[in-house]
Amino acid sequence: MITVQINVNWSILMPQLADCIKDLTSFGYTMEDINKSLSDRHNWTESNLFRRQEFNYENARFTLTQLCNLVELLTGNDLSFLDELRGRIQGLLREVVAA
Repeated sequence: MITVQINVNWSILMPQLADCIKDLTSFGYTMEDINKSLSDRHNWTESNLFRRQEFNYENARFTLTQLCNLVELLTGNDLSFLDELRGRIQGLLREVVAA
């Protein structure tokens, strides 16, 4: 299998992730609900909270699952992008709680 190194442009995704958290809280989800969903390391992108969230990246629109699957396919890396994405969302949650 050939693997490719991908440099994710987080400056594109982070504002959208912050908006996603705002949307989820406006729909009545608590930070605890979001953290509980994130606790399932392998399947959190398929949870009810994140399954339908869409993000623009470059010239395409993806759900988180589609984006993670695409990065995994291109890099051959099993969970590193998924874990980093989950960690960045958890970081945003900590910022919201601290504010």
